[in-house]
Amino acid sequence: MEAEDILQESGLSGNESKIYLALLKLGPSLAGKIADETKLNRTHVYDRLRHLLEKGTVSYTIQSGKKYFTAAHPNKLLETMQEKEARLQEIIPSLSKIEKNDNVEIEVYRGKEGLKTILQDYLREKKDVFIMGFTGAVAHELKYFYPHFQKKRVKLGIKRKILADTRLWNHAAVKQELTEVRFIPKE
Repeated sequence: MEAEDILQESGLSGNESKIYLALLKLGPSLAGKIADETKLNRTHVYDRLRHLLEKGTVSYTIQSGKKYFTAAHPNKLLETMQEKEARLQEIIPSLSKIEKNDNVEIEVYRGKEGLKTILQDYLREKKDVFIMGFTGAVAHELKYFYPHFQKKRVKLGIKRKILADTRLWNHAAVKQELTEVRFIPKE
């Protein structure tokens, strides 16, 4: 996954990500230079810069009557995400109180975000996990998220029981802590 994609997942739009990365590369720059670097319309660059200023990921200085824009240190992005997470954690109890649960027996999730939701549910419920037809693909699909999930799972003492194909005999995922594996014979 490229830096631009990760920035978009963290809350920047596609063009905001391009502008932020260009500013990291260029250093303090005029909007025209940013437009040249990103191949974006100058008017659009100004609009996106305004949004980035509001988010605190870009700042500017005025030199000789001209605005020079600068990207905030990348740690600022992480701090912003942590602040958002903390604010969300504050309202989780009240959201949980209004959640209507009709004992749904089957839920369907799709894509990477759906997979992340399922894994987060495992951590939240703190119940052992049973996996049938394990292929190890989750570690590849969620290569940044999955290692953190595994550390949290082990820290919480959540066990996994896996039913996997024999071809995964030496797969790293089946050798992790608190993991019991049974292999399905080829026949």
